[in-house]
Amino acid sequence: MKWGRFLLGAAAGAAIGYFVLKGMAERRLAPEQIVQMLKEKYQSERMSIIGSWIHVHPQKEKIDGAEYTVYQCGLTGLAGDEPHFYEFKVDADTGDVLDLVKDRRG
Repeated sequence: MKWGRFLLGAAAGAAIGYFVLKGMAERRLAPEQIVQMLKEKYQSERMSIIGSWIHVHPQKEKIDGAEYTVYQCGLTGLAGDEPHFYEFKVDADTGDVLDLVKDRRG
């Protein structure tokens, strides 16, 4: 009987752990949501967004001493006839922009 209780407790603990981890992964924002948020934030009367990209698998990264799960993504916009390129690191859980690099090529 003691082994039966032990195995029952172990199975219950494993099931709870599985559902907790699954719930944490589901609270993460989808890559499409991140791109849409960035487009809405950076679209303006002066610049139209003409392209975007995102790595769909977030990665762990240390930024300013704190560890985040981040999406790496970018936008291409036109201001007048000049292209502007932006690369972002975005927190996968909150959608906050953690790092932005603006590159004006051309």
